[in-house]
Amino acid sequence: MIKRFILLAALGAALPAGLVAQQVTVDTTGVGAVVAQATDHSQAMAILQHLSDVIGPRLTGSAAVKQANDWGMAQFKSWGLLSHLDPWTFAGTFWRGPSTCKITAPFIRKINCDSWAWTAGTGGRMLDGRVVRINASDADSLAAYRGKIRGAWVMLNDPAELRNPDGIPMTAADSAAMRSAREARMTAFRSQQRDTSEAARHARQQFAVDRPYLLRQMGALGQLYDGSKDFDLMTMSGSPNRPSVFPNVVIGHEDYAMLWRQMQLGLSPHFAASIENKVTIKPTTQWN
Repeated sequence: MIKRFILLAALGAALPAGLVAQQVTVDTTGVGAVVAQATDHSQAMAILQHLSDVIGPRLTGSAAVKQANDWGMAQFKSWGLLSHLDPWTFAGTFWRGPSTCKITAPFIRKINCDSWAWTAGTGGRMLDGRVVRINASDADSLAAYRGKIRGAWVMLNDPAELRNPDGIPMTAADSAAMRSAREARMTAFRSQQRDTSEAARHARQQFAVDRPYLLRQMGALGQLYDGSKDFDLMTMSGSPNRPSVFPNVVIGHEDYAMLWRQMQLGLSPHFAASIENKVTIKPTTQWN
């Protein structure tokens, strides 16, 4: 900062005296009006509330996003701004319908669930089957589970590692244990990915695309995902470029972890779900 001040002072000294002494007048009227709109007349929360509480989720390709497009354009016009919708082509549409999920063994209890975007539903049928945990990094290792997968809901991962935010403070031993577990997972992951050739990398990518089709061919009912968050919140995904051919169901972390623990005890937990999704792969017009 001192060097910058010295440089500016030197530059000022090199300018003609008349220019240095000249006072610059700044008209803050326009800026003040903009600031006043933001501080005294903001509509940001009202806009957010309408989008969230009235229109609701606005996934690309849904009817709700078109409603939001039209409402937004009307708002711009009401403010005296020129507005129009620019069309563009999108891969397909997805409508997330009602979903009902429950554990049916070793006891019966309803649980919170949802489905990934662009995921097939169950056609409204309640699909009930045992839960299995598999480790498959390629088609050959997946084939070894053929007899185990039919009529089952599949878990591909162990529960996420979360710590109770209301629990006692972590100790140095807790941190060391978490670090050790993380390093063990990374070692196992690297062992699966040890071949870094282009052919091997392409094969892994292709298997990721093929896996849901292979699982469906083997008779799997769908795949279960860990919500991976506290308080029954859920992390979800989905892509119109890779629509799922069978249900991808996300359940709360505590329920996912419980199903996993039951399997560790030698039990055979059962899960049931009814999901009414609609997925299309026909190109559709969307608007900016």
